[in-house]
Amino acid sequence: MLSRFTLNDLYGQRANLSTAISNKEAEVAELEGKIRRLERAANSLERYITTIEDSHLKLTNLTIDPSSWQGTEKKKFDDAHQQLQTNSKGLLIQTESAHSQVLEEISRCEAQVTSAEATISHFRNLLADVNAQINARRNKD
Repeated sequence: MLSRFTLNDLYGQRANLSTAISNKEAEVAELEGKIRRLERAANSLERYITTIEDSHLKLTNLTIDPSSWQGTEKKKFDDAHQQLQTNSKGLLIQTESAHSQVLEEISRCEAQVTSAEATISHFRNLLADVNAQINARRNKD
């Protein structure tokens, strides 16, 4: 069954679909590049988290000889030690949060890639239909 479109209409549809496919393929390539960069960032953050955890554990388990530090000096040390523990814990929490945000962005980008690939597939099916209509028109004339 031939469509109601003229051959020129069909050529226009083919050109539009080809452009749309190219644009979506470029979008997918851009998203895949972004995903690779985000994955590298996530890996770096994982290494930082491990390093911070190790440092925090060392700070938490740090003990000193009570006979070496007494009075005011011990109090200064204890205060500084507590502040370091607090700061390292805060840094750990912030780094873990950044890591979670990067993983969430990776998931969003992967969903966008899936959607764009589905659109490309749909456009390719439409393009095949248009090409079939063009061929049918040519054979008819």
